Amino acid sequence: MVILALLGAEWSSVLFGRTFQLRTNEGQHVTKLEIEPPRRFTSAKVNNKCPVRILPNSEHIAPALCATLALDNKYIISGSDDSSIIVALFETGKLVTKIDHHRGPVTALHMSYPSEVLVSSSHDATVCLWSLENFTLLNCIQMAQPILNMQISCDSTFLLVHCADNGLYLRSLTTGTELHALKGHKSKVSSLRVALIS
Repeated sequence: MVILALLGAEWSSVLFGRTFQLRTNEGQHVTKLEIEPPRRFTSAKVNNKCPVRILPNSEHIAPALCATLALDNKYIISGSDDSSIIVALFETGKLVTKIDHHRGPVTALHMSYPSEVLVSSSHDATVCLWSLENFTLLNCIQMAQPILNMQISCDSTFLLVHCADNGLYLRSLTTGTELHALKGHKSKVSSLRVALIS
């Protein structure tokens, strides 16, 4: 399951198994959680005011590994270990489309603003850019190693990719041109972010 905790424009996703403790990205505790199996989404409240949505893996045949929101929270999009990407309506959970392009687990999903392009990465060593107007593939950036994680800059100019060789690769998001390769970490990279620079 993937939990999306929404605090205004802020959200976080947490993967969990049978037992879990929910916290928002601001450290608040979830005070109410009601699980109703017949429903597609489960609702909760953070301090009785902020909504939390839980997306079951009903459309995926393997665990969801990542999720994002798109088009002013119209869509919730999840990527799975089964290599698929599911686009559903956030309010109702109704399936909009299923994208079966990747050939390995989908490891990260991000939105490129203001162009409203979905960016996905996978163990198949590709980063794909998708149109949310018609869900077509706009570009596919090939990497040399399976991708473990990726981030995009807030201005949608840069793509930072963490690959299985523990290297970090900075590329142009639109063209895929390699700009820098950052190597030399002695231990496994566990997190990455692109800083906001004025």
